[in-house]
Amino acid sequence: KWVGQQRDTLTTVEQAVERMREQAESLQAASKAATDQVEHIRSTELEARRDSFLRSATEIINQLNAASVDMSRLLQNGIPADAWAKYQAGDRGFFARRLLKIKDEGAIPIVRAKYHQDSDFGAQVDRLVRQFEKLEEKALEIDSDKLLHQALVTGDIGKVYVLLAEALGRRH
Repeated sequence: KWVGQQRDTLTTVEQAVERMREQAESLQAASKAATDQVEHIRSTELEARRDSFLRSATEIINQLNAASVDMSRLLQNGIPADAWAKYQAGDRGFFARRLLKIKDEGAIPIVRAKYHQDSDFGAQVDRLVRQFEKLEEKALEIDSDKLLHQALVTGDIGKVYVLLAEALGRRH
């Protein structure tokens, strides 16, 4: 009789162990599914933030390119027809590069003086600097590796920003 009770107890324990194993497997599967779901959500959120940044960056870069046109006009008293033709033909970064050529010709003191003497030019510079800094902040928010920030700063518009910031004593 005692052996029979031991066998029944052993069977009950084995059944309990099997249920616990099944529950542990079920918990592991649920945990993995939850982890996968969290990773998917993070990935989707990051993609959405990057897409939003890229849309915003495109808009701001277009605005900065337009501001470069205005700044070139104000710095050089007009826009030559050949320069305007290049811009209209689709070279939206032409005037940003043109400003960089002016930098190579000693533009920092010229920009600094023009900024303080010409309120229209000063307003354009302030707008460009604010827009670029806003774009920089967004890039740093979504990209912990700072690759987007590096791309911004090393692009033509970033170089124009650095020129202006240097002229105003704000950065770099």
